[in-house]
Amino acid sequence: MNVLSLSILSFLSGSLMFSYWIGKLLGVDLRNIRDGNPGAFNLWHVKGPFWGFLGVVLDFMKGFLPAFIIIKSGLVSGWGVIPVGIAPVLGHAFSPFMGFKGGKAIDVSFGVWSGIEFFRVSLAWAICLLFLFIIIKIILRREVSPKNSATIILIGMLPVSVFMFFSGVSNLIIILWFLNLFLLLCTHHAEVSETIPFFRQEKTI
Repeated sequence: MNVLSLSILSFLSGSLMFSYWIGKLLGVDLRNIRDGNPGAFNLWHVKGPFWGFLGVVLDFMKGFLPAFIIIKSGLVSGWGVIPVGIAPVLGHAFSPFMGFKGGKAIDVSFGVWSGIEFFRVSLAWAICLLFLFIIIKIILRREVSPKNSATIILIGMLPVSVFMFFSGVSNLIIILWFLNLFLLLCTHHAEVSETIPFFRQEKTI
């Protein structure tokens, strides 16, 4: 199979909106909950930890499996890893099953990076996030709101790129990482614009 076919398969995997469908089966439309995100976070909020955790696992796996099976197995190489690797994130953010709308794509991003680097990069990302939350909660003594947490997750991706560079990850994988960061900035634009003044748009009179 060529890169285009494998990218389409990865995209379709990412576009499976498990959390949204679970919510519908339980009688809830996640698009009407809080910020309207049809992902696992809102499922957790409205239906509790069990269903929320199930949503997290399924969203994680739809990114993990394509990356692990296609990229780690060597079915694609070179520049081909970029479209195949980013496709599940695009699928979740712009799902054809939801009129090319979707979720924030954090869980599926963790899945992709766990598959590509077999948990090495995703673990580094998680550790960076842990340190950031400790600094904010314990040292700065500030509350972490859902909007702030989204910004923290994105900020936590930056030091991971340094780790990737010095750990010998290929330049193509680092490019994929920054492309993933850009897509998450797009899906979290509203949250980031409210928590980082630089992203706030000036109102004109």
